[in-house]
Amino acid sequence: MLKKQKVIKIKDSRLREIRLNLRKVLMNTFYDQEATLQAIWLGAEGDEQLSLLRKLEDFQQHYQDSILVCSVCSKLDGDRVYIPRHKCWYCTDCLKKGVIPSLRKMR
Repeated sequence: MLKKQKVIKIKDSRLREIRLNLRKVLMNTFYDQEATLQAIWLGAEGDEQLSLLRKLEDFQQHYQDSILVCSVCSKLDGDRVYIPRHKCWYCTDCLKKGVIPSLRKMR
């Protein structure tokens, strides 16, 4: 993973639109996979169900920490900033508003 704070900004409106559409496709793929895992989990029993529940929780956490959505507001569009200490991505709007949890104490 990245070791320094990284900001990803796209100024071109066509590229921003492409980025948003790609995020939507990836988000839909995530939801399809999540639904499949949940269906398997519902049909499982005992240790297998517990194992699948852990996989489902990990899967959801990876999605939340990914660059697809802001880890605070879950916004899909917009530029992102990576905070290495948190190991996840935030939208630049949340950074500007000062709502990122441990960064509030630093200001």
